[in-house]
Amino acid sequence: MNKLNFYVNGDYAKFKSLLTGLATKRITVHVGERLQDTNGRHFYYYIEDGLIMRSVLFKSGLEHGLLLCGHDTLTPVYRSEGTSPESTLSLVAIHEAHVLAISHDKIDQLVYNNRDFNHQLILSYQRNIDYLIRKKELLLTSTGWQRLAYYLTCYLDEYEPSDDTVHVSQSLMGSLVVLNPVNTSRNMKKLRQLGLISTDRNGIKVLQREKLRQLGEIEEITI
Repeated sequence: MNKLNFYVNGDYAKFKSLLTGLATKRITVHVGERLQDTNGRHFYYYIEDGLIMRSVLFKSGLEHGLLLCGHDTLTPVYRSEGTSPESTLSLVAIHEAHVLAISHDKIDQLVYNNRDFNHQLILSYQRNIDYLIRKKELLLTSTGWQRLAYYLTCYLDEYEPSDDTVHVSQSLMGSLVVLNPVNTSRNMKKLRQLGLISTDRNGIKVLQREKLRQLGEIEEITI
């Protein structure tokens, strides 16, 4: 079974120097901070390092996580993303990130003049859409604790933290796997009672990685 990828990394690595030269400003985004340009109305953001969660904020106050963007990625994937009058696109740092802001017109010129970059933009768009379609299938075929177990093992596989601790808040993690705070708390309690994790203010420590992985095994529908 191929695992879903909660993370996009490295899509634009070969364009780094080109994008750096086009940047209007460089921003440091600390853990928990959000970029202020909602909906990407003025800028695309090139993530040099760190980890940014792309999510949708609804007027009701609910937040729905879409994807985690790591180094050498560009967001938003397309301009219209999250521009509904009922919601805004949010970019929040999970790990401290250094981000380059690049104006829309400069990216548009690059798309027009650079065939390789235009091709990469299309590939990245397809990759994101494919992920979101598969994510909906994941929600239809799994329980809350399976999704949390799945996310935690995906995180460990991607970042290999030395202490097996996931430094993501419960609320943000719940948002990424589409669980409300009450259900996130209830399902995290189940994982603690099974002896698979422990939690404290530093994060979520995975105690039995392989058992957690088995718990999070989810059959994936082939598109």
